[in-house]
Amino acid sequence: MSHRTASTLLTLIVSAATLTGQSAEPKAAFVQAVGQFSLALDGAYGDEGARVRSSLDAMSRALGDWDAMLRKYEAAMAADIRTAEPGLALKMHLALGGLYLDRVRTADGLRELAAAQKLDQTRPDVTVFEALTHSQLEGNDTAAIAALRRASTLNPNDAMTAYVLARHLSRTGALDLAGRAYERFLAGEARRPVQDQPQPTMPFIDLRLFQETSGIEPFFPPALYVDGFAELQRGNLPQAIELFRQSVMRDSLAAESGVEAGALGQAAAALRDGSLDRAAEHVAVAIELAPVRAEPHRIKGLIYLAGRQLDAAAGALTVAIKLNPRDERARLALADAQIISGDLPAARESLQELLKVLPSSGRARYKLGLIYQRQGLYADAMRELTAAAAMKPLLGLNSLYQSIGALARSQQQYPDAVAAFSPRIDLVPNDAGAHHELGEIYFRQGRQLEALAEFTAAVMLNPTRADSYAAIGQVHLRSGNHAEAVAAAQRAVALDASHKEARYVLATSLVRMGNVDEGKRELETYQRLQAEATAARSRQLEIEGLRRDASVSIVNGEFSKAVALLRQALERDPPSAQSHLDLGLALLKAGQPAEAVEHLTTATATDNSEDAHEYLAEAYAALGRGGDADRERAIVARIRQDALRRAGAAR
Repeated sequence: MSHRTASTLLTLIVSAATLTGQSAEPKAAFVQAVGQFSLALDGAYGDEGARVRSSLDAMSRALGDWDAMLRKYEAAMAADIRTAEPGLALKMHLALGGLYLDRVRTADGLRELAAAQKLDQTRPDVTVFEALTHSQLEGNDTAAIAALRRASTLNPNDAMTAYVLARHLSRTGALDLAGRAYERFLAGEARRPVQDQPQPTMPFIDLRLFQETSGIEPFFPPALYVDGFAELQRGNLPQAIELFRQSVMRDSLAAESGVEAGALGQAAAALRDGSLDRAAEHVAVAIELAPVRAEPHRIKGLIYLAGRQLDAAAGALTVAIKLNPRDERARLALADAQIISGDLPAARESLQELLKVLPSSGRARYKLGLIYQRQGLYADAMRELTAAAAMKPLLGLNSLYQSIGALARSQQQYPDAVAAFSPRIDLVPNDAGAHHELGEIYFRQGRQLEALAEFTAAVMLNPTRADSYAAIGQVHLRSGNHAEAVAAAQRAVALDASHKEARYVLATSLVRMGNVDEGKRELETYQRLQAEATAARSRQLEIEGLRRDASVSIVNGEFSKAVALLRQALERDPPSAQSHLDLGLALLKAGQPAEAVEHLTTATATDNSEDAHEYLAEAYAALGRGGDADRERAIVARIRQDALRRAGAAR
């Protein structure tokens, strides 16, 4: 399980590739083609049909090249592997097994690992890779646990194997055995020498073809393509491609256009360039040529949406939906227009209608969950986000679990939080923050051993995390291990002298150990930091409350009241561009454009956003300063066009 073991296997694979003069390029080309295909399916501009077909062809070619490369490896090794001396034969079986696993040919990979194990039954790394295969590629916890137990027997001091075994045992309910494995992990980490300049590490290995990254939005394919992506995630790559081809034939985005094709293509090109007026002109021609085809109306809606003409966008998208009730993209875009306009009930209704028509729309389920969250309907949000997670997005599932876990934590539903944060670690095992979050929930539940293991994993991955060292100190303090608590708290303070929780743990532990004078000094430092943090938090809460009340006043048309509230917020946070922007908008609505200009100009000095310049243009127009208003509108148009160009280039 160590980084060294992963590097060893990688070296073997590269060595095997060298035997036939090949490289891992077909895999990279395949993954890239899947990415391009997935991105094109959004249909954000209307010209993606050709991209969908070409990326699918690229996917097929890359898979053919990949399989041809594997056949060459097999032929190159077949003759030699039977006559090779045992040490070399073992390496060849490992290398070939690694290549099979890379291609998600799980049964073939396990066969080669078994052959390698027969040649040398004392190597725990072979058994570890067998366990990872069962766990990550098959979802077979029983087989994974059996392999991990064998690996742990072969190398009882390997902390990483003990940790992974503990998590598997815990998941299957074998809590006593899991506890002993966690203890071996903690003992192994305690023996690891402390480095003078520790660096973050990535010791956990991920065999999956599509590997998760922290902090990305989940990608759900259109409902039409769900079956193909399911096969892709199962590793049935040829079947996935065949299903994709069948879906493309039924997709209006990829359908062959009629007489309107030229105008629609020009509209898409103009939209990519951010030239919304030209895009609108071209799409109008396309609609005139094919008035009953839904796709031009959808693109018209996207053009209006990009220009923030939200009512017009909703109108065009509604027409597209009437012409094609199963147009998932149009229905999602309509919900987006309603969300941007602030009409969350309408957006919720649109998504619920979409799910009636297309129950397998993961995007609709995910957006619906986010709307419930914004409305404070947390139980509904958790239900919809959990349902979305069950649809298994190609990427971003870990972000979904993080959102679900955070919601559960906010409602003090700790078992539900564990149920979300724990599988997140399986997806992003090298994310120290994910381990820390799970450790916090365990700590709140009083599950000290598991909490300590997760905090320890966090500092193993990132030894610069003061909060994780402080948390380790808290666990030891609660358990009465005062010397260990002092050591952990001192590490935290060395990394962050202002970490008040670490100071508290250090002070309390020192006093309980009899070191009263030093403990009192640490307690005084803690009390000072706590007072400063309390004052800062109180000020922030007050500012947030003033802004929240001002927003309600604006919605109710009480603009003078909103201005008064926002003046107070600005007094408490003078450098804040947001405070100047909020006050400027309230003044504009209150009919005080001259003062609004003053605050909006201040806001644009540090907040060069589209909103700030748009409000400033309105304020200048209200003062009759047409030239200044035109200048700000030109800035808004440029910001909008630049953003559209960047997005268009990326797609």
